[in-house]
Amino acid sequence: MTGSFSTWTDRAKLIYICKVRCEATEYYLRTLTEAQAVACELHVQSLAPTSSIRIAHKGQTDIGKQQRDGLIGKMVEVEGVNLLREINRRYLHDSLQITEPDFKVYLSLAKSFGEDLSVTTSAGLRLPIHSKATSVETARIVTVPSWVIENADYRILAGNPDEYFMLGIVQGRRVALMGFPSCGLLGTKIELRPLDKNLATKQCIYYSDIRKLTKMERWGLLYRIGDRYRDVC
Repeated sequence: MTGSFSTWTDRAKLIYICKVRCEATEYYLRTLTEAQAVACELHVQSLAPTSSIRIAHKGQTDIGKQQRDGLIGKMVEVEGVNLLREINRRYLHDSLQITEPDFKVYLSLAKSFGEDLSVTTSAGLRLPIHSKATSVETARIVTVPSWVIENADYRILAGNPDEYFMLGIVQGRRVALMGFPSCGLLGTKIELRPLDKNLATKQCIYYSDIRKLTKMERWGLLYRIGDRYRDVC
């Protein structure tokens, strides 16, 4: 890849962040369809009437930033569902029940901290999943790419080993899925650090911690639902 970073393709930018900034050897590089990307954008636009309520609740002051964060979060959610569907079809004989991406607009603030999707196994075990996203733009200017968790996000911070979060990096319509670790690893193998010394409402998961996990820990959800996923990783 040569020339100015701004001239690179979205795919090249994303690969650079994954391989150089994250030093990742495994990730899923995927692309939303145009229809899926438009659906995500329309969903974020539909959140505008409730933005002031949600900003007050989450300690944010920039409506534009909240909408950008909402967009990339929804894109990671959509691609997470797409990947799980592929694994379900290719390896698990469609034995999983996977929820659809949720484009409903909620007025309840409690929904802000619920899971974004879930998988139910053939044995009836329900595994909630929380979508966490960052952009190439953000990942490029920080020392180590990271994902934000709010201190009020009690579901993730409870550390339930049967709940998972998926980590994604977004550029344009492209998404790199970087892992599906268990919430049970938080505070033990994954350290939560304050976003910065002046902001006590948010903490970060850094990829430097994710990189240290074993393959089984980093892709925990995928191992949980079926070993053969490893052929695709």
